[in-house]
Amino acid sequence: MLGNSLYENQTKNEITDLEIESLKQLEYFNVLSKISTYTYSELGRNIIEKTLPKNDVLWLNREHSLINEMINLITTDDFLPIEGLNDVKTKFHKSKIENAVLNTSEILNIKDTIRVSRLVKQYFKSRNEKFTFLYDLTSSLHENRMLEKHIEEAIDETGEIRDNASKELSRIRREIKEHGARLRSRLEKILKKTVEDAIVQDDFYSIREGRFVLPIKASNKRTLPGIIHGISQTGQTVYLEPTEIIEMNNNLSILQNEELREIHRILSNLTAEIGSNSESFLYSIDILALVDSLIAKARYALDFGGIKPEINDINEIYLGKIYHPILRQKLTKKQVIPLSIEFQDDKSGHLISGPNAGGKTVALRVNVRLIIEKYLLR
Repeated sequence: MLGNSLYENQTKNEITDLEIESLKQLEYFNVLSKISTYTYSELGRNIIEKTLPKNDVLWLNREHSLINEMINLITTDDFLPIEGLNDVKTKFHKSKIENAVLNTSEILNIKDTIRVSRLVKQYFKSRNEKFTFLYDLTSSLHENRMLEKHIEEAIDETGEIRDNASKELSRIRREIKEHGARLRSRLEKILKKTVEDAIVQDDFYSIREGRFVLPIKASNKRTLPGIIHGISQTGQTVYLEPTEIIEMNNNLSILQNEELREIHRILSNLTAEIGSNSESFLYSIDILALVDSLIAKARYALDFGGIKPEINDINEIYLGKIYHPILRQKLTKKQVIPLSIEFQDDKSGHLISGPNAGGKTVALRVNVRLIIEKYLLR
């Protein structure tokens, strides 16, 4: 389970509260905050913001290889189809609950994410020799084109259920349209006569409580037989359903209830289909979140001159011409003075001296921070 293990390794709290406080003093989390702005999703942003230093050489080398491949992808290849990734984990969990029904908005968000899963998997499958580490990471992404097709056929881009989502819904809506046309025609004839007799308040009809009604002058409310469904705020108008269209209104109401039941059935079936794929897609979301975080790290490295470090078990550290990351975020490269420093077995520390405001604190922060970043971010 590559995706989950990578995420856990990257976010698991293996350092003390004192070390966390030290990272805050070094403005480490300010750097993470900047990197997180390069993500496409909240999922990727969460991974970046929870990232902590690690000393696992194998994990670090793999992480930097992934970032290095992402840098090459961004600079040399086509755009990675990651846009549309949403945090739909709660919706997938909901789909597994018995008798739960996702609404159209939730299902469309899921469709966007499973589409991203398919496209990203296909992207790296066609480039498996060029981006071997990224292909290995994304090869287990789940795809289900049939599920995508079922969602697309049932729900349009505005979130409305399509007429042809089922044969039954198509029939019901056709009858609603035909019945509604007959009802309106009948109502217009009644309205025309009541206008001539000066019974109505206005020469139009409206809908109250799902029923077609006429706006009758309050003084004439007993002139036309029917059921009153409301009174205007001024009290001068009553909304009356003429007796001769009550049965037609009833039939229309029955059809509308049938429509709601059929829509519920369609959404229920889609929810069940999503639920049967939920575990695989939940796993895929973790992988896609990692991909998003790698994009952010790669883009940050490109913007601020990050390079892939050489990490090994030798007890030495060499940092050449390193820059204060916070200053580099605010100033141009020419405006920031680089520093170089080396630690070896026979030179495990450095003495930094100088006058007040001479840069001692800056030098300490730069070196400690970049030592941390060497093993994590670039």
